[in-house]
Amino acid sequence: MTRTMIRRMMISRLTENRASVETSDAIAVERPLLLWINEQVQIHFSRSPGQDEALAIGWLICQGALKNPSDVHGFNLLEDEAHDTLYLTVDAAVLRATPNQRDASGQKRSSMIYDGVRQDTRRISPDTICELRDTLEEHQHLFHETGASHAVALFAESGKLLAIAEDISRTQAAFKAIGLAFLSGQLTQCCYAITSSRAGFELVDHLCKTPVCLIAAVGAPTSRSVDLCRALNVTLAGFLRKHSMNIYSGTQRVILP
Repeated sequence: MTRTMIRRMMISRLTENRASVETSDAIAVERPLLLWINEQVQIHFSRSPGQDEALAIGWLICQGALKNPSDVHGFNLLEDEAHDTLYLTVDAAVLRATPNQRDASGQKRSSMIYDGVRQDTRRISPDTICELRDTLEEHQHLFHETGASHAVALFAESGKLLAIAEDISRTQAAFKAIGLAFLSGQLTQCCYAITSSRAGFELVDHLCKTPVCLIAAVGAPTSRSVDLCRALNVTLAGFLRKHSMNIYSGTQRVILP
């Protein structure tokens, strides 16, 4: 069976005059996923159903455990009423490099894994950044129906959309987008990341493990995110609107008047 990402549920809506109206509302589905890697390492996720293979791959990439598509040997997704289970088979070297953590949101980070200090000389206009945001917004179908999801989109230097994912968790959305780009052979082409959420450290931390040189968020960054992007020479923009933004690091990439 294929699980939907949206459930219709009856709710009580209070009007301006405080009258109660019974109506149907679209609710974003959240379900637990149990990931088994070679039937030895067990990881728990809470996520929007769908793109689970990409979620697992993105998580492994962000742990520094997976680098080559040929190291992924197979997937098997089983769904039941309580939770979903994804069995992932990988090369033994990937398994040895995988942290044995039970909760994907609490993994330990090592210093391995950043893609290095960016040395590129790319330039991008503010108008182009805003256009990338518009592209992200156009693909936020789950958010438009429920208001309960985050999105992450990865773009090539040309502005071509390489991968986009929505999830009730901003972190899982990042894993999914990274995994989709990897599985399509396009992760090395990723230059720009746009996110619908705030630029918290965990999200920025994961995106900095890809080749992107610019991260732009609809929301605000945190101090750790700014510090990390300045250390890696990654351009970080926040409060991204249709015609404005704040730039917190890597200003040299943004073409200014």
